Amino acid sequence: MKKKSNKNAKSTSEYDSKRQQNVLLEKMYSEIKAIGEGHSSMSERIEEMDKTLRKLDSHSFRIEMDVEAVKSKTGTIDIKMDRIEKELGTIKAAVLENSRDTKEIKISQDEIKHLTSYHEERIKKLELVK
Repeated sequence: MKKKSNKNAKSTSEYDSKRQQNVLLEKMYSEIKAIGEGHSSMSERIEEMDKTLRKLDSHSFRIEMDVEAVKSKTGTIDIKMDRIEKELGTIKAAVLENSRDTKEIKISQDEIKHLTSYHEERIKKLELVK
């Protein structure tokens, strides 16, 4: 009878080792599956982040282009303002010169009135003489 028990013991220990291997394999499978699921979840999140970064990069590029356009327009405005200031200086000088000329014209207009009245008197005298 002892021999039978030895065979049963041997088969039980073999069965236990296979069973333990299966249990370990199942445990490894479930852990590997969890790792795979975590990996796919992380991969999805990374793809979403990549899309967001692409959008931000696109917006950043547009903003840079808009800033360059504003800088260009500002430079143009500065040039135009300088030109306007020079033209205003020229206009101011012309107005001052014109106001001096106007004073001179007033003086000469007074003289012209005096001369015209003098000439009118002479013409009247000549008409009377005829």
